Amino acid sequence: FRSIKRAQEVKSEVKRGVCDGVGEVQFTHLLTEQELPEKSRLYSVVTLKPGNSIGYHQHVGDGESYWILEGTAQVVEDGQTYELQPGDVVMTYSGHSHSIQNIGEDDLKFVASIILD
Repeated sequence: FRSIKRAQEVKSEVKRGVCDGVGEVQFTHLLTEQELPEKSRLYSVVTLKPGNSIGYHQHVGDGESYWILEGTAQVVEDGQTYELQPGDVVMTYSGHSHSIQNIGEDDLKFVASIILD
């Protein structure tokens, strides 16, 4: 792997029911797991259609950040509910739980990064 990756080299995949969430989730992998440093597991732009979600799940041995690019998100973290807008960032640390849902009328896009402890 080299330090520059061209747009046409970036791959996407769609998964259904991620962490028992609703609907489909599109992952545009900016870097694949093989291209990431050993302390990282995910670096992707995630797209959720209105109403779709990634279900509530706990992080153990890693943490995950979301940086909202477009749309309106509802994040539940450790039982607390937050509404996030473009530019907002949330970091869920190891031992904590979270979910994210698109509560807007347009696609929700955010950068997700999972970093190992």
